[in-house]
Amino acid sequence: GNYNATVTVDDPDASNGPQDVPVSLTVGPPAAPIIEVGPSSFSFSAMEGGSAPSNKTLVITNGGDATLSWTVVDDVSWLSMNPASGNAGPGQSDTVSLRVDISGLSAGNYNATVTVDDPDASNGPQDIPVSLTVGPPAMPVIDLGPSSFTFSAIQGGSDPSDKTLTVTNVGDATLSWTASDNASWLSLSPNSGNAGAGQSDTVALAVDISGLSAGNYNATVTVDDPDASNGP
Repeated sequence: GNYNATVTVDDPDASNGPQDVPVSLTVGPPAAPIIEVGPSSFSFSAMEGGSAPSNKTLVITNGGDATLSWTVVDDVSWLSMNPASGNAGPGQSDTVSLRVDISGLSAGNYNATVTVDDPDASNGPQDIPVSLTVGPPAMPVIDLGPSSFTFSAIQGGSDPSDKTLTVTNVGDATLSWTASDNASWLSLSPNSGNAGAGQSDTVALAVDISGLSAGNYNATVTVDDPDASNGP
């Protein structure tokens, strides 16, 4: 606090006594550490069944004038920190690595709080929010083009020219596709393949009209991958 006093100098015979001298005293608070943290929040993201997100770093700085003996804890099982405690002199900083383990977590949003404290700090404890978004598992997605085919021929004549089906993977995991049809006069080549995310394969559709009389014939080409989100 602030304290005031007066010093008085006097001599009864002096022509100008007494004389007062003001005295002020300011007593500051006791030396104490001050917790400063950065960043003020963390956000992680991952995919269900995929790899854990990269570790992130929390910086703990002592903004006070006494040694900061800090500890750091969290309130969830999927988050861990290393180290969990330390000492920082005035003006010094320590770093803590935040690690997320997504094993066993389904798709969804998760929240946690990291708490940094020193009982002697003037501003402890300090809470830091942490969010984790787990997206749905990586899956292939089948995209086909064109969406239909039409062939024409003359009975006893030549087979119509082959046509091409394009199989594209618009998902985010490898597409292990198979192609099949339900007609003896139609054949596919190749009838299986693998396409990475964003990649395409082609399938040749060949028609054999031998033995067919004049008429209209219909068939269905089916492309599937059991792991695809939209198959067959």
